[in-house]
Amino acid sequence: MFDIDNFISQEENHSRYKRRIDFLLENNLYIESIEKAVASAVENIFEHKTRAFVIYGEPQSGKTEMMIALTARLLDEGFKIIIVLLNDNITLLNQNLERFRRSDIDPAPKNFTEILDPSVNIGNSEWIIFCKKNSKNLQQLISKLDNFQEKIIIDDEADYATPNSKINKNEKNKINELIEKLLGEKGTYIGVTATPARLDLNYTFENENDKWIDFSPHTFYTGQDVFFPMNYEELSSLSYNLDLLPDENDDPKYLREALFNFFINVARINLLAIKENKEEENYCMIIHTSGKNVDQANDYRETIKVLNILKDRDNKYFESYFKKIWEMSEKKYLGEEDNITKYIIKNISRNLPVVINSDKDISTGYYESATNPATLFTIAIGGNIISRGVTFKNLLSMFFTRDVKHKIQQDTYIQRARMFGSRQKYLPYFSLHIPKNSF
Repeated sequence: MFDIDNFISQEENHSRYKRRIDFLLENNLYIESIEKAVASAVENIFEHKTRAFVIYGEPQSGKTEMMIALTARLLDEGFKIIIVLLNDNITLLNQNLERFRRSDIDPAPKNFTEILDPSVNIGNSEWIIFCKKNSKNLQQLISKLDNFQEKIIIDDEADYATPNSKINKNEKNKINELIEKLLGEKGTYIGVTATPARLDLNYTFENENDKWIDFSPHTFYTGQDVFFPMNYEELSSLSYNLDLLPDENDDPKYLREALFNFFINVARINLLAIKENKEEENYCMIIHTSGKNVDQANDYRETIKVLNILKDRDNKYFESYFKKIWEMSEKKYLGEEDNITKYIIKNISRNLPVVINSDKDISTGYYESATNPATLFTIAIGGNIISRGVTFKNLLSMFFTRDVKHKIQQDTYIQRARMFGSRQKYLPYFSLHIPKNSF
């Protein structure tokens, strides 16, 4: 006789969290902070009946991995619908959705657009749904899920767009209003952020700050204390390369020399790898412009100009550019300047400048070529889209252009490389080119 129960493993339905933790352990990744944050979240929901709380931690300290584990645990605990909200940024949505999918979590996460068709029946199945904090997107999601009550909302970068900016006027801004409607009367809100102050100040969704969870960084984390020391005197003992630029002079030579420095460090790292019979790796540099697309276009043209000269041996500047590279290599890595210069001459064509802004093709593959470098010398150029929450693998250099009128927000602009300690590996090669008034 056929009995469907013989084919359904109840144990399998409650082992997703364990599988994820086991995977992290097998890959020698740090799990203590993740386990603590997840356990505290479950305690908030089931023991304290907390409907809104915040998990806060340092920028780029592993919060996405924590959210994957938390989602797995919540599904194991019986929740059917987990909604992951992200900034209105297709790059960030695609990157996080891809990471969730590659974690092999069950069910496979969906972009909200994949469930809108009337033929898709939500029913009593389990769903992980990604959606941008965009009024149109949220309204569409609300229409689809309005009849389902016990939803969990995990709000990544929760301090952005979600807090009610009109609270002093006794009104609600649109995004805040729509997220509250999505929550409904029985939903649970979990805000995840590096800067939780606004969520507390605005009492967002009546979150209980005594139930907030501190997600501490992994043991190899390097963060704002390293990149933005409190005392100016500490700048003389940094563990990375810092180049302070004039505050109001945007001479192209500064960008050119920053590019040279990036090429030199990529060459040096890979030459050492080749010597140790290891494979070469691709690396990334960020050129952070203003939020104006015209500025990004200008920096793109300057970058292309430099690359074209370095590839053209008949160009009148070819020799002088490589002489400068040789001199910079000699100063940084005495005795290795010849090999480094030869490596760059041989491989300079393996480059990819990628402009990341709203005018560009927004396909996942396009931006993935920058965030997960597809070529030896990958150069990402952009402003607001890349300045919040996007992670760049093998990031070796950041160059900030344009006059910066205010000190750079540490949580927003520090972009770190691969999670779980790879920045520790590359920190001596990391270069930050930034206007002086940023400190």
